Amino acid sequence: MAPGPAAKDQDERGSAPSGPDLLSQAVRARSERESVKDGLGLLALAVKNCALYPPASKIRQETLGKFHVWLSAFLDEYETLRLFVEWDGLLYKGEAVFQEKAGEHSLMFPLFRDGVQWIEFQEDLSPAELEQFVDLLNRFRLLREEGEDDLVTALWEAELGHLAYKTANEFWEIDPLT
Repeated sequence: MAPGPAAKDQDERGSAPSGPDLLSQAVRARSERESVKDGLGLLALAVKNCALYPPASKIRQETLGKFHVWLSAFLDEYETLRLFVEWDGLLYKGEAVFQEKAGEHSLMFPLFRDGVQWIEFQEDLSPAELEQFVDLLNRFRLLREEGEDDLVTALWEAELGHLAYKTANEFWEIDPLT
């Protein structure tokens, strides 16, 4: 009897891959752009669940974990993930990979509103750094009264070592007397 399709998916130990191994295979099997779209769908779900559930919630931790596993697999394959911020979504290598209805309730609006031009996830981003980033996105989702902190300041203060970003400096270079 010839081995079935499941036998092809077995590793050297004779067991089928699961969890991170399966996700890593999925990242390699899809085009780079399609894989990024998949990952950003996981990030969007994680941001929404983190806004709804307390830190110890199983749902919150599972969705953060799924994005972290995907991100780790992606970074193993491509080293970095740099996303350019637009008012209604994100670009990866010049192509739209995440779009939503623009407005203050959109996932990436705090990045755009506060002048982030691009954001880059780098290898070895820890689950704690990821959770802190997601919590900051949620914290600054709605426009606050003038004089309160902004997302860029909060990211800088958080010192997330494996998350880089570039901001538009024009806002800070305006002469206050004019």
